[in-house]
Amino acid sequence: IEITLKMMATWQRLLEGDKYPTGSLVVMAIYQIRKHYVQVLACPDTAEPVKRLTEILLKDFDEQRYIPDPEHEGKVRFTREVETGARNRYTGIHPFMFIAAFLDPRCRKGLEKAWMVPDQYKDLRALILDLMVDVAMETKTKAKKNNNSTDGNQGEAQVASQTGETVFAFEGAFDYDDDDVSAANNDASTEESIRIRCEAQLATYELRDKMPMRNGDGKFNDPLKFWKEAASQFPELAKLAQEYLSIPATSAPSERVWSRAARVLSAKRARLDPTVTSSIMFVQENSTLIRKHWDELMPGQPLNEFFLPPPFKDEDENGNPIDIGQNDAY
Repeated sequence: IEITLKMMATWQRLLEGDKYPTGSLVVMAIYQIRKHYVQVLACPDTAEPVKRLTEILLKDFDEQRYIPDPEHEGKVRFTREVETGARNRYTGIHPFMFIAAFLDPRCRKGLEKAWMVPDQYKDLRALILDLMVDVAMETKTKAKKNNNSTDGNQGEAQVASQTGETVFAFEGAFDYDDDDVSAANNDASTEESIRIRCEAQLATYELRDKMPMRNGDGKFNDPLKFWKEAASQFPELAKLAQEYLSIPATSAPSERVWSRAARVLSAKRARLDPTVTSSIMFVQENSTLIRKHWDELMPGQPLNEFFLPPPFKDEDENGNPIDIGQNDAY
């Protein structure tokens, strides 16, 4: 039985981490766990009780997360809509996890070559292209509004100061510019040009070699570091990566925060203001990062240690270590 559950336990431990992206690893985990079940059943030395347990687990996997077509056996099922069952619980894999896996350069090739059916991979790709266009259009709209607001305020102030006349609120309200009319007609062509640019960006990303899961030192490569360095080449994809790679695979990281908060909001400090509590927790949780990047955050200013609390040691009141998984090797 331990052999059957070993792969699931390994991935569960990995997906409960809080110091690295985990949501992008969910599809890979589901694929590898099912593959392990199939191997256990195919092994001639597997005992009958273990086989029966494995068959039950495999059946559950296939019903909820895999394509029923025998031609595509073992391929993970992707849908754009969230699949839920009793008590509104997820029955399939959330589409956000597929998006995160696509944006993880360690996992994207696996989606295309092994884990998904080609048609569903194309659908996922089309979804990501739509998201890229939305990001580009939103960025363009914000930039245009900022420019118009700045230019308009400066223009009105300059006219008023030069003429010395009172500017009424309705003045100019009925003045139309041909450029405004043509701009409305050009919205479709603008979106189309953005879509073409995003398609080229997406195709370039797909041509990149797969990032190895581990580097030469045996440590896992960081996809967030990749996107930080590639943001100028893939601006829309980088913004999506920041959003979707931050999604945790499980609720374990947030539960750890609650456990640590109990040591801040104790019985002796039960009347702390929520804002103060939140600020203490934020600094406490990020004190290591603040120390690491202090020179970038506050260039030229020395770090006084009394500014920051010491990092959590995850120990109880008696000094005994508390195993909450935050120090697992990744």
